[in-house]
Amino acid sequence: GKEETTEEDNIITSRGMNTRTALELIPPIKSMDKEIEIIIFADSENIELKATSSNVKPAAFVKKDSQYFIRLYPIISRLISEYNLKKKQRSVKYTTVFVISIIIFVILFLIINNYILS
Repeated sequence: GKEETTEEDNIITSRGMNTRTALELIPPIKSMDKEIEIIIFADSENIELKATSSNVKPAAFVKKDSQYFIRLYPIISRLISEYNLKKKQRSVKYTTVFVISIIIFVILFLIINNYILS
């Protein structure tokens, strides 16, 4: 395959890349960022069967035909929704930890202050 790299993104493109090679690219990509989502465009309808043996799977397989853009939009929408949900859950988690830390700090401050004053 031919690799094109810019500062903003890394894109791997190839004409006629066999599906096994595409599947073999998933582990090294995921090792760089385990949260990254990968969509594989395949000539074959049976590519999903080849991927079942791996524990690292792409987010989706899209068969390259005249309809692939129609199928791609809902997949990307789903991935964006899942990303936003995870981001929101992390934000709620950090906020909860912060608030609990403040409450503990205030309680300790009051206990220490009360002990010093008595």
